[in-house]
Parts: sequence; C-alpha cells; structure tokens
Amino acid sequence: MFLLKFQSSYRSVTTDSEAEEIIKRLQGTEDWLYEDGDDESEQVYIGKLEDLKKLLHPIENRYKDETARKEVTKALHTCIQENRFPADSLPPSHKKEVIDKCTQSEWWLTNLSKLQDSLAKNATPSYCSSAISGIMQAFRRYKAIMRSKPSLPKCNESVDSDRKRDPDGMLTDC
Repeated sequence: MFLLKFQSSYRSVTTDSEAEEIIKRLQGTEDWLYEDGDDESEQVYIGKLEDLKKLLHPIENRYKDETARKEVTKALHTCIQENRFPADSLPPSHKKEVIDKCTQSEWWLTNLSKLQDSLAKNATPSYCSSAISGIMQAFRRYKAIMRSKPSLPKCNESVDSDRKRDPDGMLTDC
C-alpha cells in the first residue's frame, strides 16, 4: 500500500536518493520475509517495521505539511483581513498594535511563501504549518480587544443625564 502511495502522492516530496533507498529497503524487507522471516520472533518484525517507519517518516511529514501549509496560509490571509478592517474602530493605541501585527504577519508570510515557492517540493520547507498556526494564535488576543472595545454612550444618555423626570414622567432640566 505504501509503495502505491509513494509512487503517486509522495513521489513529489521525495528526493531521488530517498526513493532509491526506500525501494532498496522495501525490496530487502520483502526478500527477508520470504527467505528468513518465517523463523523470526515478533520483536524482529517490529524492529524491521520501525526501521522502515523511520525512513518514511520525513517524507510523510513533508507531504502532510505541504497540504496543511496551503490551508493555514489561506486561513492566515483571512485572519489578517478580519483583523485589519475592524481595527479602524479601535482606540488609537490598540489600532496601531493590531495594524502593525497585520502588516508584520503579512510581510512574514509573503516573504516565506516566496522562498517556499522557489524550493523543490522535496526540499526541507522554509516554514511549517505550525509556524503559521502560532501566528494565528496571537491574533486571538486582538479579537478579544475588538470584542471588549468600550461601547459609546447612546445619543440620549448624554443629554438625558443632565435632566430629571418629573412626577408625570416628563424630562426637565436640573
């Protein structure tokens, strides 16, 4: 099953030397299974499986992270826009903080995305999806700021605060 997945999905994130080593090791394991494998203990089987997993783990991680990186990159772009536009309604100190974080995050993402796009898919990524997720976590703080922004007094409150109601319920000046 892995060989099929390796030849289709994982091939783009695998170097030629990794592919050669994997094929060699899989062939060696298959030969071992048919020749000496019947007489071995469960621990030997487990050891062989663990060795193969160690070889395949970095490739599987590159494949999974490539897919995840695309998704979280799109999500971060959305997050930046969702924070940038409402920031205009914040007090100046908070507004500057949110706008600066949006600008900084956008710059970081743009530059690293350009670097990543210049690399082969089988190269070590310039950034991982978890780095983007970390930046998105920081934006949660700004969402809290925007939710807790002080509410403006209602139009009638400022006028009515200087007035009192008479016994008939009518407003009168103090």
